[in-house]
Amino acid sequence: MSSRRRRRKTTEEKSVSLLSFVAEEEVKPTKTAPAVPETGEVEKREMTPTTITTTVSTSEESMILNYLRLSRRVTKKELINWAKLRRIPLNKVFSIISRLEKEGKLVKRLSEGGELVYEVHGA
Repeated sequence: MSSRRRRRKTTEEKSVSLLSFVAEEEVKPTKTAPAVPETGEVEKREMTPTTITTTVSTSEESMILNYLRLSRRVTKKELINWAKLRRIPLNKVFSIISRLEKEGKLVKRLSEGGELVYEVHGA
């Protein structure tokens, strides 16, 4: 039994006490990153969802307008498939559609089947 007691004493001596975190310890300095020169500072900009804009080329815009005017009534699925065939990014298509809605040239409605339909007015 004496050997067991010795083992217990050695493990107790090595254990950490409950208040050991309170004792002040010497803080070792850590490596720091080199300072960035002032001339190489990155410009800080605030990005909000309203500041993100898409640039639409006139050829893409005219293609979309011509398609909508010729069809006069297009479902959202048809418009997406048409844009994918011509490799026009969908964000550009829908930015043009939202602008046309605000101008009153395009109306967005639900069909009897529950699909979203865009109708051209005043073509």
